Amino acid sequence: MKERSQRNLQIPQQAALAVSGRSNINQASPPVQPPMSQQQQLTPQLARSEEEFYTKLEIWAQHAHLYEEKDAQAKALSIIPVDDLRSKAITFVQREIENTTRPDQSNQIIADYLLLELLHWFKNSFFTWVDNPLCSICGGRTTIAGNTPSTPDDLKWGATRVEAHRCTQCQAITRFPRYNQPSKLLETRAGRCGEWANCFTLCCRAIGFEARAVIDWTDHVWTEVFSNYQQRWLHCDPCEDVCDKPLLYEAGWGKELSYIIAFSCDQVVDVTWRYTAKSEEVRKRRQECRENWLIQTISGLNQKLQANLPKERVQLLQLRSFAEMLEFLAPKQTDQQSYGGRTSGSLAWRQARGEVGNTSNNHCFVFEPSEHDVVNKKFRLRYCASTDTYVKSSDDIHNKQDELKGWDNYTYQIDSIFRKVERDWNMVYLARTEGATSASLSWKIDLSKTNLSIESLSVFASTAIYEDGQVMWTVKGENGATKSWVGGKEVIECPELRGCQEITLSAFLSGGKGSVAWQHTQLFRQSVGDQNEYLLDVQINMKNN
Repeated sequence: MKERSQRNLQIPQQAALAVSGRSNINQASPPVQPPMSQQQQLTPQLARSEEEFYTKLEIWAQHAHLYEEKDAQAKALSIIPVDDLRSKAITFVQREIENTTRPDQSNQIIADYLLLELLHWFKNSFFTWVDNPLCSICGGRTTIAGNTPSTPDDLKWGATRVEAHRCTQCQAITRFPRYNQPSKLLETRAGRCGEWANCFTLCCRAIGFEARAVIDWTDHVWTEVFSNYQQRWLHCDPCEDVCDKPLLYEAGWGKELSYIIAFSCDQVVDVTWRYTAKSEEVRKRRQECRENWLIQTISGLNQKLQANLPKERVQLLQLRSFAEMLEFLAPKQTDQQSYGGRTSGSLAWRQARGEVGNTSNNHCFVFEPSEHDVVNKKFRLRYCASTDTYVKSSDDIHNKQDELKGWDNYTYQIDSIFRKVERDWNMVYLARTEGATSASLSWKIDLSKTNLSIESLSVFASTAIYEDGQVMWTVKGENGATKSWVGGKEVIECPELRGCQEITLSAFLSGGKGSVAWQHTQLFRQSVGDQNEYLLDVQINMKNN
């Protein structure tokens, strides 16, 4: 989660008139409208398209009220391990809380980290992705065979579409109702992005977060949660266990976005501009309705949704909408984060949707020793695959500030690697992307800005190898000095690198058998629950040059 200072949401005087009317502010719209000569003319075809668009808006606006049902929220609360998640969140931010003088701000900080813990729990311990369900008769694999009629019970839970999957072994048909009732999904705990976001949004509301469902017209669904500490809406994708990476879909998955609309019980917002760094390209693709029509339509929906709200709530929504307008006005750029392709769903499913993304990335992140490291003449870097966190601290006990989230954010180079979470075995590791015959990644450490060099270097890089898979590790210094070894579970001493100021640690993965060869070479494999075990551990003792 990016650190942002808390914003003051007071409306500037010069903008007061522009935002004083509810119909003008409730829609955070694109900042600049095209000139009249470029605006779409209403044709019979466009009129039908706008009618369909309105129906979709209205359906989702009504659906958002399901997240407010008290029985559904109570059911979610009975399942979510709130106390455990909150305890973990407090542990992570203890030092930050101690430096805060305001109790209300401490609770807001904890809430942000509680959201991260909820995401991680939902992805890794609660919900399951389903491409093709296993056969209900023999447990074999199935393939899609079309749709089958919904039963009255299916319709009771919003499953207007029921997929039929034929078993490849016994030929039996297994039904897969696409439930749309979030409370039902607390029981089934399975589905694709629609079910994931639907259930996760309910869980957020149950805990007390202000949350809204976000619908991408190019076929994806996720959640946004309002951070009281940061005073802004945070993008949360439970399928990917990702928070605050709104450019993920465009920059990582390669999606060509058009309309992205957020729905809560009291507001509908066009949030497209939060998710794109290519606003002009997106505008050209927005052909399903006229822009002015969309603004007016959403404004009308919001007037209905807010008709009976307290004045204070309406004013708060207006202030937030104005803040969103300012956010949308700011140009977006793909920053130094690494945006990988989609990880949820099978490779074939992701490829068919064009969401695999670029599996190679020269991120070129370089680790450097801190002042504390230089004084102690020690540098240490560890990584835990379970929490997907690096710890850069030479001390055994570290602070939250020493943690770096996201394995791919701090690599030097990546080629065809992703982080795999096995729900059935409760294991997690780094592996080759599905279908890749080979893969590699590297980390770089640079001491050249100090007057120190390496006195001793040890590397522990736990590697799991199956069948005839191969993993070769190499450490190379700036002078060409090299140490190589075959992957295993031993601590490797590297005297060859003594005197170097710059090293690159690399892993090359290859081999394996059959269609799952990519799984036969695994880095840092560990249980999802082993959150304090570091299976990459690089330790450097430094000396004066």
